Formats: sequence, structure tokens, C-alpha cells
Amino acid sequence: MSRKLNFVILFTVCVTCFAEPIRVLTIGNSFSVPMTYWLPLVAKSAGVEIEVEDITIGGCTMERHWSNITKEANEPGYQFFKDFTYLQKITSKPWDFVTIQQASHESWRIESYRPYAQQLRDYIRANAPTARVLIQMTWAWRQDDPRYQTLPKKWYDDPLYELNKQDPQGYMHFRILQSYHQIAQELGLRIIPTGIAVQAARNTQSPKYIPFNPKDYKYPDLPDVSRALCGDIKWNNSHTALTGDTAHLNQRGLFLQACVWFGIITGHPVSEITYQPQGMTPEDIAFLKEVAQATLNIYPKGK
Repeated sequence: MSRKLNFVILFTVCVTCFAEPIRVLTIGNSFSVPMTYWLPLVAKSAGVEIEVEDITIGGCTMERHWSNITKEANEPGYQFFKDFTYLQKITSKPWDFVTIQQASHESWRIESYRPYAQQLRDYIRANAPTARVLIQMTWAWRQDDPRYQTLPKKWYDDPLYELNKQDPQGYMHFRILQSYHQIAQELGLRIIPTGIAVQAARNTQSPKYIPFNPKDYKYPDLPDVSRALCGDIKWNNSHTALTGDTAHLNQRGLFLQACVWFGIITGHPVSEITYQPQGMTPEDIAFLKEVAQATLNIYPKGK
């Protein structure tokens, strides 16, 4: 073996051994916290090291995060989290990326982002100058989420809703898409298009998820939700009613989300991911990776 080849091999090994991980901090809620587990997992299978930490509160809006930050800055002794302040966490590492997002129940209202998205962006840029600020586009709830039956009268003050009331999930997705694109354009932020990928998977998968009528089931029978990307289903403790989560991503959805985050953050093709979640077929894994890559082709890694 030549000296030149030996040097190339040694250099490659040294670079690999001492390469810094990609550091990601997410400021959000339960729609982002699973990435602290899933994103490093799928990235590792592609030979990429990603560290993810979070500043998350369940159901937290941008407004609430900003309120906590201002209280910590202006009220001596105030600290929302037990182990750290927002400033301590944001300045604790040289983050490569910091992500923000709106709470799901406000995600369709562009006015709920203002001025808080800009305030968060400016605060992050001032205190984490090495980081690129990303905004995660969230997703519409499952078709049979019971809130669709009550929220239109309360929230959807839009003539367009009358044309789409037979498809409330599609309408919610449209409003989410509209809001995230608008705020991202205003603030010059790159989008993590999770919501696009989730809706694309719903619309193109075969077979599709079919909403069920709870009245058709008696304990212990359960409806099939295996084709859903959100939620689960179970009987309540008294076995008198079906209950479950219709908003948060399940294993299929989380794998899809992680693939999208991986592509946006690394710029690598999703095909490099080799992780195979338990309980998912190779065909379904391939389908979800295909959807993720198709989404990333529309939202490539930017500046």
C-alpha cells in the first residue's frame, strides 16, 4: 500500500472521528419533542450524528413561549423550567439549527403568529448566532377528530369553509399551509414541511385510512387505525366508549416526520436512511421515505 493511500485513509478516519455532530434545539410543544428521539435515530442509520434538545411545553403557542422569555428577562427570580432558563438553554451550545412552530390549535390563524414568531426569531439570532432558524409546518388532525364538529362555528370565519365543510381536514391543512408560507416569507425562514408530507401520505397511500363510526363497535372490538398517521384508539376504563389521540403522529407519522427533518437539516437524500421501525412493513417504510423525498424535492435545503 502506497504512502499516499495510507495518508488518505488516515485523514478520512481522523475527520470521521473528530467531526462535530449537528446540534439542533427545538422550541415548541408536543408536535416537536419526539424529534429528540426519532431524528438522531434515523440520522445514525444514515451515518450522520445529530443531537437534539428541546424547550417544549405541551400545547404551547408562540405567544406563551415569548411571554416566558420576557418574564425571565424582566422579573428577577422568575424561571419557568426547573433546570434552566430559556437564555441558558439557547446559549448553552453552538447550535446549528433552532426550530420554532405554532401550537396546533392556533396553527391555522396567521394572526396568532404575529408578532411572536418575529420576536422569537430575533431572540434566537441574537443569542445563538451560529444557528439557522427553521419553522416546522405542523399538520391537520385526523379526519375523525371530534373537534372538527365544533370548531368550524367557533374558528373558521371564512366563506371558503362553506365550500369545503365536507372535508374539514383538507380545509385545516389549507389554512395551515397558507399561514406557515406567509409567516416564513415575511421572516425569511426556511420551512420544515412536515405538514405537507403528512397530508401527501394521506392522499396517496393505498389503502387509505377510513374514518369509523364509534357506534358500530362494542367492547372489546376496535376499529382499524393502522393506515392513519395520527393517533391511536382504545376503550376507556369503563369500556363504554372509544377514546384515543387524533392529533399527534403515531409511529408511521413520526418516522415520516423524522425523514423530513433529516433531509432539511442535512441536505442528504432520504434514501440514506436505513432504520426500519418495528411493526412496519418494508413496503410501508419505502412508501413513507418516498413521500418524504418528494416533499423535500419541493422544499430543498436552502441558505
